[in-house]
Amino acid sequence: MGSPPRSLHRTSAQQSQGAKHALPSQHSQQQLQQQQQADRYKQLATRPLTKLEQSIMEAAKAKHKEGIGAVQTQMGRTFGGDAFLASPTVIDFKDFDMGRTTTLSVQIINRSYKKNTFRVLGIPVEYCDVLDFSYKLPGYLAPGVSGEVAVSFTPKAPVDIDTCLQLLADTGPFQVPIRCRTKRAALSVAPAVVDFGGGVTLGDAETRTFVLSNDGALEVEYRLDSPQLTDDERALIKSVTFTRGLVDATLAAAAAAATAATPRTGGGVGSSGTLSRARSFASLAGAADGAAAPPAVAPREERRLTHGGFTVFPCVGTLKGYSKVTFTVTFAPVLAAPAKLVLNFSYKAPSVKRLSLPQHEVVVTGVGRDVPIYLERPVIDFQCCLMGHVYRDVLLVRNGGKTAMKVTVVPRSELEGFFEFSPDFGFVQAGDSFPIAIRFKPTPALLTACRRHLVDPEEDQIIEVPMRLSVPDQTLPVPFSLRAQVTHTDLVFEPPSLDFGDCVMAERTALRLIIHNTGRLPQTFGFVGLPSGLRVSPNDGFGHVLPGESLERLVSFQPPIAGPQSFSVTAKTLAGRSFTLPCKAVGVTPRLSMSYNRISMPATAVGDTNTVSVVLINRTDAPQAYEFAVPPRSDLIFSPHVGEVPPQARLRVQIDYCPRPPEEGEEPGAPPPPAAADANGPLYDGINSPGSPPRWPGLASPEATTSPPGGASGDEKGEAGGAGMDGRERGGDSPGRPHRSSSPQGVKGKRKSNDGRKGGRASPTPSRKSGKVSEAPTDFNDLPDGADPEGVEYGGGGAATSGSAISALWRRLYGPAASSWYRYREHTITCYIRPQQQQSPGGPAPAAEASATATSTATTTQELHLQLSTCATLPDLVLNTSLPYVGLHQCHCLDFGPVPVGQRVLRTLEVSNLGTEVMTLTAEALDSREVFSRVNALRPVRPGAIFRMLVAFTPHARTQYLETLVVRSARTTLRLALKGAGIAPELQLGPEGITSTGLDLGDVLVGESGSRTLTVTNVCPFPLSFTMVVIGSGASADPNLAMRPPFSCHPAEGTLAQGETAEVTVSFSPNSQRPYFADMLQVVVPNQQDELRVPLRGRGWQEGVFVAGPSYPEPDPDPFLLQQLAETVRVPLPPSVGGKQRGGGAVATTAAAAAAAPAGGTPTASKPNTPAGGNKAVKAANAATAAAGVATPSEPRVLTLTFPDAVYAGETAKASFEVGSLKSTVNGSAPGEVVLQELPAEAREAGWAVADPPAPSGGGAAKVPLTAGELRSITLSYTAPRQPHAGMVATYGHAEFRTLRLQCTLRGGLAALSGGPDGRSVTIVAKCKLMPGTRPPEEPMPPSVTGAPQPAGLAPPGSAASGVRKPVAPSAAGSPPGSPPLAKRAG
Repeated sequence: MGSPPRSLHRTSAQQSQGAKHALPSQHSQQQLQQQQQADRYKQLATRPLTKLEQSIMEAAKAKHKEGIGAVQTQMGRTFGGDAFLASPTVIDFKDFDMGRTTTLSVQIINRSYKKNTFRVLGIPVEYCDVLDFSYKLPGYLAPGVSGEVAVSFTPKAPVDIDTCLQLLADTGPFQVPIRCRTKRAALSVAPAVVDFGGGVTLGDAETRTFVLSNDGALEVEYRLDSPQLTDDERALIKSVTFTRGLVDATLAAAAAAATAATPRTGGGVGSSGTLSRARSFASLAGAADGAAAPPAVAPREERRLTHGGFTVFPCVGTLKGYSKVTFTVTFAPVLAAPAKLVLNFSYKAPSVKRLSLPQHEVVVTGVGRDVPIYLERPVIDFQCCLMGHVYRDVLLVRNGGKTAMKVTVVPRSELEGFFEFSPDFGFVQAGDSFPIAIRFKPTPALLTACRRHLVDPEEDQIIEVPMRLSVPDQTLPVPFSLRAQVTHTDLVFEPPSLDFGDCVMAERTALRLIIHNTGRLPQTFGFVGLPSGLRVSPNDGFGHVLPGESLERLVSFQPPIAGPQSFSVTAKTLAGRSFTLPCKAVGVTPRLSMSYNRISMPATAVGDTNTVSVVLINRTDAPQAYEFAVPPRSDLIFSPHVGEVPPQARLRVQIDYCPRPPEEGEEPGAPPPPAAADANGPLYDGINSPGSPPRWPGLASPEATTSPPGGASGDEKGEAGGAGMDGRERGGDSPGRPHRSSSPQGVKGKRKSNDGRKGGRASPTPSRKSGKVSEAPTDFNDLPDGADPEGVEYGGGGAATSGSAISALWRRLYGPAASSWYRYREHTITCYIRPQQQQSPGGPAPAAEASATATSTATTTQELHLQLSTCATLPDLVLNTSLPYVGLHQCHCLDFGPVPVGQRVLRTLEVSNLGTEVMTLTAEALDSREVFSRVNALRPVRPGAIFRMLVAFTPHARTQYLETLVVRSARTTLRLALKGAGIAPELQLGPEGITSTGLDLGDVLVGESGSRTLTVTNVCPFPLSFTMVVIGSGASADPNLAMRPPFSCHPAEGTLAQGETAEVTVSFSPNSQRPYFADMLQVVVPNQQDELRVPLRGRGWQEGVFVAGPSYPEPDPDPFLLQQLAETVRVPLPPSVGGKQRGGGAVATTAAAAAAAPAGGTPTASKPNTPAGGNKAVKAANAATAAAGVATPSEPRVLTLTFPDAVYAGETAKASFEVGSLKSTVNGSAPGEVVLQELPAEAREAGWAVADPPAPSGGGAAKVPLTAGELRSITLSYTAPRQPHAGMVATYGHAEFRTLRLQCTLRGGLAALSGGPDGRSVTIVAKCKLMPGTRPPEEPMPPSVTGAPQPAGLAPPGSAASGVRKPVAPSAAGSPPGSPPLAKRAG
């Protein structure tokens, strides 16, 4: 097997072309290779494939590749990867020669789970001319067995090749990399710096070597050169003078260097001896050169480079592949001075003329010394040393000569006792070193003894003492110097003693302690052995203080017991010093205590509010008044900030933090300004009680903005003062929002401060004498009118600005820097406790005693302190929708306005993320009734993106709705007050009160109609449609042939615009006689909430004179309307069908109807108020009257009048009924009368009487005249006997009904309905319930009942003077039995 067939002509042409144009550089070789490939494999110009075609091709290739190999599985395991392993893994043809064929073999090893085989697919066609392969088909190979493939390479161009041998196994294709590399040079020099160490003595020589390596196969020529060489020295490189002769090369170089140095050295140290030796060397060399033959050129291998005492050999040569060359450098100094030689290597490849090789540089250094004994460090510098401490150093003496030499330290008397040399003499061997130990112990006497050795300026206390080493065998001594700076170990403490004063046992009272280092060395100190309750911070009292530095430490003390205490604190340093500071304090038990006195507020966005609480506990038996001195412009609100805690009680104080917007000139992320208070002022460190809340994890205090100790920032002066309890809250209000009054009742008005003077809050003024803070009260009375004693607040008097608007403004002004803006502050807030004033029992005390009392009270005022840290940030969640901002509640207001009940209104809110990170939104759940609801889900918002949130409002009832929607991000809370009004379609009916009193349509003749008008007004802001519906109750049932209801409305429906009013006419048309027609008119409006109903009443009559009030008997049942039908067609019904025939009224009506009909049998229309048919109506009326007279008189009608209330013995009850005369709208009208017959004597004796109208005879007989349309009331009364007789049931303890039958005659009225000349007789049966005994005292007297009159002098207690209850007005006419009077129902 082998490569595909190749063209011999093209191959020979390529060989000749490659031999003729051998390119030296790799870049040229690659260009040649690409050109050859392009010439050999030329393709026709085709269009480029589209993306679809490329994707189809790639998919086809992938599918074909997947189908080539089969998956190999053995015992449940599937083999993955290449099935064969090549050894070696890479076929590497290294350092090939042109035209020379090289063959390498590679073993293909089966590493799969089962037997496998392979075959060679070939080599890429572009390398088939130079690469070939041969192998024998291996067949199936067991795992671990290999087959051999031979690859031959015949290079034709100096080009690197990287390709692969492609093979195919049963499990898929695999490859073996092939790499062909031309010969190349890999040069390196080691070491790059040649150093001759401490020095070489003049006249001696030392040798060093360095190596040039070639790790490649390409042979190169090298050459050494130096930019320091002169022209003569360059000419001597090729001369044989330095390679042959009697003069040693080293001596000749020394002579040449000495000759060159003669004009410059003059009378230098050792110049005469050195110069003489150099001249002798030069003369000797010159004699040798003069005796020799003319200068000859030295061979390349023997050439040397000489300069400044250095000789380098060889300097020219050839370096074969994979070989090394060692260069020898000889240093023979001619001057006692440092020497340096820079050597540059240049290379070229003979076989590749144009090959560019990198250059190397070697630096050779050395020092020439005129004496053999020298020091490595001529100045021994102990630097800064503390007095009383021991320091050691080593003086290292070296011998550069050939023999051992003795050295001795020459002592100085002024250094005795301070410096010690051990040993002070010794022998230094040739080429070796000798150490001499130096011990230095400075004391204060050193500065006096070595005053003349002080270095200017003397304040630095630096001494420098010159010393010598004596060498007997050496003419010149060896000088050196001792140098040191001496300092002390004192630390200065300010103040020297600590007075904590009065210390509350529940708190830590801290003082500032200044530690000043006056020395010149840093010192490490620590406070050790601290007494109980004492703490030094930071770092628990340990630290470092630099020279001249002053450190501030806080020394805090919490007294373990009450009363005066004295103790001391000790500070020690690593220098062995100890300092003691005396301390004293007075432990005070507080009358009030806090639940916790250290609070860290979470990071709060501008425009947001965070709230925490602290509880004041009073464990005493007296009330305690307090006041919090809120720092000005701290954005803190204490509620209540001043008040009184009752004995043995607790009071919760709420703390709100509402950060103000960034001020003008406030840089983003700027730290707080330094505190303006004196460093000696006291500080207070809070201690968390067991019940204190943990630090909020959302707040990380930035170190760059941590306030100075004590937490007072530059804009918070006076926060520790404020003893005056004036009942006002100054400085704690956030700008741009209304002031919230937080003073409880009972603490009002201005109060005096601790020093007895009126005024506001006192500012803390440090006192350097005592180390305490004295209170300098500020008199606000001296300020001009309208001036703010705490300074002008931001946005005063203006409208409140939301945090979103501030955030958007700042981000527009400051750009990306605004996202990192914050304002971190720490506050120490003082709570002043004032004891209650005790009044002496003898009255007010004199002036002197009052002054003493005030003084004692002021001295007992106690202080509690609250440490509170706040951090304000700009909100990242910003509301873009323009909504009004309510500064008092810190929220935006979204008003949906009035919305009809049941309808849904959507509003869109846009929020944006102005932060730098993705913002995740969350929202608190709204009310479960879903009046307000969020329509879409909250999604993460990218930086700078906008999210639109939909909010829906669906009112359920006609009322006002208000709910708060809270949307939160990681550091911002956005509050939205959702407001809306649910309005139902509402109509107003007139006249006012008609829905409660109803509409009375009065007395109407059967067959006629009466009407009343009501108004309907639309009071909604949108049009309304309405419908008038008469419900149709049982009381309004009026069966008739036309199926027409008695009540109707016109118009029955309509639409009203906003504010429009319409009139609706209600008509009453009875078809039968019924005294009590009643129905309900309902006004139906779509989506209405409350039902609008109007009670309707009316009375239908078939009689000219009627009686209303008593209960009428039920009419005869006529379910099939047979009687009405018979009357219509004027056909009498048989008794078996019609039942009892009607009385004369019906006959008269039928006769009148018959007479009214014309001759043709068709009724004619008549004008209003005129009898139908003209004169025929009169005839019809006369016929009706005759018919009524001829008709068989019917039995008297019996009506029942039941008294509404029961009576007891001696009480009087009254009941009324009405009589009236109809006024017809068609047949006109006529007067009538009602004749009441005289009551029987038995009835009058039983207590019955006609109360109204009064009877002239007193027996009840009376005539009641009635005009047309008039309605009059008749009242009956019943007086129960005081002592029931034996014939009464009440005598036996049972209730009974007392009855009266009153005969009435109705006359006159309409002629057709008058009942004839004698009229109609009506019997009214009155019933009154009589209860046994007397009325119980707890039972109220009914309005229709009058109590029994009491005999004179026997009036019961508590009764009126008259003893008689006023009579009650009778009930209105037409009222049903048991119902209230009509007037009351109408009212």
